[in-house]
Amino acid sequence: MAATATAKNEHVFTTNSTSSPPPEILETATNFVDEVIKEAEEIARKKQVRSQGDFG
Repeated sequence: MAATATAKNEHVFTTNSTSSPPPEILETATNFVDEVIKEAEEIARKKQVRSQGDFG
């Protein structure tokens, strides 16, 4: 029961494993995080502009 995986995922990782995930998984995760950060920064910028417009 230490293993976790989805039906679509060909890689199985265990909670007690010391090995790193394959590089393509790390790259995919990094790209995803980068996109989330970009979207969050854009939303924050829009909110800042909107609030400056309301009060400035």
